[in-house]
Amino acid sequence: MWTSRCKSIPEILAEGMITDEEKKQKYRRTMQGESQRLNHLVENILSYSPIELGNARAKLELLAVPGLVERMRQVLQRRVAQENAALSIEMSDNLG
Repeated sequence: MWTSRCKSIPEILAEGMITDEEKKQKYRRTMQGESQRLNHLVENILSYSPIELGNARAKLELLAVPGLVERMRQVLQRRVAQENAALSIEMSDNLG
């Protein structure tokens, strides 16, 4: 499980069990990636908890489809960049 990986990697590095610098860097990158994943999970939980508790307030507004897609593109682009992936969006011109 990844939580045990998050706990064991710092211990391995702190105890000097790994002497090869290349392997140390690999462990550090793994630790950084796992901490980012944990951060995303916590953010998602905190975002959805008001909804689950029934405390979320909806803000209704009219929005053209291109505006909505652009908002979602901005949110998704940050996540995609963190994963070194690509995001491609195609829309019909007659949506907005």
